[in-house]
Amino acid sequence: MDQMTQPIQQRKMQLPFLKYHSNGNNFIILDERTFDHDNLDYKRLAMNFCNPKLSVGADGILVLQSSTHADLRMRLFEQDGTESDMCGNGIKCVMTHLNTTEQKTSVTLETRGGIFTAHMQGSQVEMNLGHLQDPYAYVTNHPLTFTSLYPHIISMSVQGRVFHILNIGEPHAVIIDHPTLDLAQFMHILQDTTLFPVGINLNVLSKIDENTIRVRTFERGVWNYTSSCGTGSLCSAVVARYVLNCNPNHIIVKNDIGEQTIFFRTDGIYSVSEAHHAFTGVVEIDKDV
Repeated sequence: MDQMTQPIQQRKMQLPFLKYHSNGNNFIILDERTFDHDNLDYKRLAMNFCNPKLSVGADGILVLQSSTHADLRMRLFEQDGTESDMCGNGIKCVMTHLNTTEQKTSVTLETRGGIFTAHMQGSQVEMNLGHLQDPYAYVTNHPLTFTSLYPHIISMSVQGRVFHILNIGEPHAVIIDHPTLDLAQFMHILQDTTLFPVGINLNVLSKIDENTIRVRTFERGVWNYTSSCGTGSLCSAVVARYVLNCNPNHIIVKNDIGEQTIFFRTDGIYSVSEAHHAFTGVVEIDKDV
């Protein structure tokens, strides 16, 4: 058997992890500073690790790595093994973790969607996601498909409903409708790579009053509802502000579990809520060598 056809050898590895959640949006945190991470296939690991029938179970895996541009680099691997660009609730979980273990009160995190800051505000995390980015970065530019409504908000009609599309480091579509609307019916649109090359998250927004909205999110990579989505809540609040003429200063977003407050400030759009440590553990995995 020549070298090219030799089977990959495997050895068992004890992998330490932490489980955190923010408003029920739950993650496994893997901190590369605490284990030998050579040859780890995070995509394959996420597909196994995030499945509650096979392993710990989670909405995604957050991998912390060294960064030359920020305090740390944060990567998110989804249940289906794909890598997303950033995660708002994930940033809150990481900030809380660093506050608990290293007594840090603020952090800058490098992600594929940009560099973002967070700091502790009592028991809550205040996260600055900056300003809306170009929504066309996540869509195939069909001039006849999308309509520009507001700066950095475009829209399209899907099955008689308006999709408001935004980019806050992650792609989101927002529908204004009743919270019981079945978002799974739009799966074929969310996964249509001729429109959205990497897929898109979908939120349903309903207005409670001028200061409060209800949001449910169907997340890409999970391809199902999650209890909460930080970037989805923020994008929905932006739509509520501009399309529904809600409070231009701050909006409370109620999720399936918990709530968060979105603040509109000159230096960016902020999200404030808590994150919590659920448990710490070690899992045995096969590591290719």
